[in-house]
Amino acid sequence: MSDFNFSRTIGGKLGAAYKEDMKDAIRAANSILPEKFHDLVRGGRSLKRLEELCDKRDGLSDHVKIKMIKERNIARLAAQVAEGETDIDQPFDWSQNEVDEVALNRHEIAMVNGMVASGVIDAEDLLEEV
Repeated sequence: MSDFNFSRTIGGKLGAAYKEDMKDAIRAANSILPEKFHDLVRGGRSLKRLEELCDKRDGLSDHVKIKMIKERNIARLAAQVAEGETDIDQPFDWSQNEVDEVALNRHEIAMVNGMVASGVIDAEDLLEEV
């Protein structure tokens, strides 16, 4: 497996952010939309809002999307085991897994706060240089 994942690079993150901004900027006129997607106030809908409406129609909540990502990650790791790419000396290759960087950072901060609160580490330990 290749260790390179473009979506984790600065360019990949900027590209993803640009894609989301463009979805909000591009508008579809009511004349090209099915009647159930018409917006009578603005005369059309942004692609981002149309995507949200389709997700709601299809039952794809944020929770379901996260579960789908977890399932894909587990399938990738299971494939590594099936192909014999992992053993005690060669652990899993986590680089290909999809990660929510914001949630990961939030969880790491919560873990460190919990460690400080329980006395496992001192706040001064965080200030020491390694």
